[in-house]
Amino acid sequence: MEATFLGCGDAFAIPRPGCPCPQCAEARLDPRQARTRSGMLLRTAEACVLLDCSPDVARQLERQGLGADAVTCVVISHRHNDHCYGLYDLARLRDPAAGPLRVHANAHTQGTLRAAFPSLFKPERPLVVLEAWGTGVRLAFDGLALEGFETHHYPDIDTTAFLLEVSRAGALTRIAYATDMGDAMPSPRARLEGVDLFLGDGTYLGAGGHGHPGTARVVEVAASLGARRVAITHVGHWGVRAAEAAAALGGDVAICRDGDDVFSFLA
Repeated sequence: MEATFLGCGDAFAIPRPGCPCPQCAEARLDPRQARTRSGMLLRTAEACVLLDCSPDVARQLERQGLGADAVTCVVISHRHNDHCYGLYDLARLRDPAAGPLRVHANAHTQGTLRAAFPSLFKPERPLVVLEAWGTGVRLAFDGLALEGFETHHYPDIDTTAFLLEVSRAGALTRIAYATDMGDAMPSPRARLEGVDLFLGDGTYLGAGGHGHPGTARVVEVAASLGARRVAITHVGHWGVRAAEAAAALGGDVAICRDGDDVFSFLA
């Protein structure tokens, strides 16, 4: 079982074009501090699963030595463009002989995808088949289970985050992955208590805004759930260098980067 961050940036990625701030300047000099938009790749012996499908997905897969045909299915958290608009490229780049791409999405997201990309859903030759996703929905692969939970990103936008359960070395590892969170406690709380790793929303460093809680609230939520470890993804335009951001978060909170092994944050 492998789990890799394809992207750890927010809706606009880092560096931002033309921005001279310390964060963007550092990212231009150090590619490890550059971030594409959010996504995770899960690989088992029999499946290759994408969690979210950003507009950067083709380049992200290429960096992993993979093409579009390698993807078994996609599970999408919500309908914002940085989490689902790469679906068009992914579906169009696949070999038609591979058959339609299975995409799990909640009802809000399914409606957005059908409206944005009608050519992917032509009845005579669909390139994508939509299947259910939502709070409490559970998908099983070999050695891997995914379950949806609600993160209340915006009241009018259903956002279904991911609880990963992975069998590793004879033990069960539980990881919560919530790139876009509101300020409320994720639900159902009982299923998230005691997770081994909480991967939370880093759009804003410190205090939050615009449907995002801020890293201080993410750390607070993770602590209230009894998470063993916390890491920040969906990193926004913080405007400070990596060392300053790490100091602000404290030594116990990691900051994710593109290409990182998810399980490395459990060590």
